[in-house]
Amino acid sequence: MLEKFVSVPEYVDRYIKLESTIKARCSLIERMENDIKALGKLCAEFQALKRKESFIHHAIDLVEKRAEETMREYTVTFNKRIMEVCRMLSFKDFHRVRINDMTWMLEIEREYGTQRKDITLEYLSASERVTIGLILILAKLQYLPEFPLFVLDELTLSYDPTRFKRILEYLKKTVPYVIVTALAPLEEGEQIKVTAIG
Repeated sequence: MLEKFVSVPEYVDRYIKLESTIKARCSLIERMENDIKALGKLCAEFQALKRKESFIHHAIDLVEKRAEETMREYTVTFNKRIMEVCRMLSFKDFHRVRINDMTWMLEIEREYGTQRKDITLEYLSASERVTIGLILILAKLQYLPEFPLFVLDELTLSYDPTRFKRILEYLKKTVPYVIVTALAPLEEGEQIKVTAIG
């Protein structure tokens, strides 16, 4: 077989094209190496972000667990306080009033003669609901020491005088000002009188 004779200019032309191709491939290799380095940096950043995310999730879990424990502790304390208020104010019909530390729902156990029965607010009479509300608010006052006043309306005037006096005595120890309101028709020309208690 005979080789085709290639002239020098053709060799030079092939050499230039080959050199150009080599430069292009070297440039491509260099870009790929730079891309690999950039990917390495991104991988390192991604791993750091994953570690941060893991830490944050762990911290959130710890905070949620501590918040739940704290809520349970406060609930136990609050429930004790509720029962102290019930005993102090002689609300004997309510054997147990408490916040459930799992569901955070109000639980009421009421005595009917010799029987005790779990009951929900909607089955209580209006005056019993007012009593439960008053018990919860009075128990809550322990946690609001800076609360400056307490307002009793005419619904609380329906309590017997002894219990109403106990409520007022308790409030006098707890808040600086107690306001008692009562609806009373005014005769023409009469004025409303303001009386300080204690």
